[in-house]
Amino acid sequence: MDGQENPISIIELGKIHEVQKYLTLDGHTWSEDMLVMNTAKFKSFPEGVKQVLRMGGLHGGRADRAAEALKTRITDLPKVGAKLKIYKPTPAELKKFQDMAKPPVVAYLKEKIGGETVESFFKAVEEAEVALGYK
Repeated sequence: MDGQENPISIIELGKIHEVQKYLTLDGHTWSEDMLVMNTAKFKSFPEGVKQVLRMGGLHGGRADRAAEALKTRITDLPKVGAKLKIYKPTPAELKKFQDMAKPPVVAYLKEKIGGETVESFFKAVEEAEVALGYK
């Protein structure tokens, strides 16, 4: 595989479309919007500080996602696409990719952070998807 993973706005900004041949519109999401901290350290803070950290992480993530959504909407896709062969996978193709990619990723995560953490994450995602009407 020859490629890179970037939102369309970054492809335009970095002029990646001038040197790369292909663009796949797979609709994936990224998850760099997180606040990570040692649990013991977090628990050592007074409740007010914990709340500031929680709210700061929440609002920072929302702001970043909103900024990226706006950049994507104003990106000149025809200009970017003029030099790229653009492909949009079908839902069946995306499902096949997910089915192939998920098992090794889950195994890796379980090895690195533990099965309980991984399973609780998937449970939280499932609950959120139901609560938000995605399932």
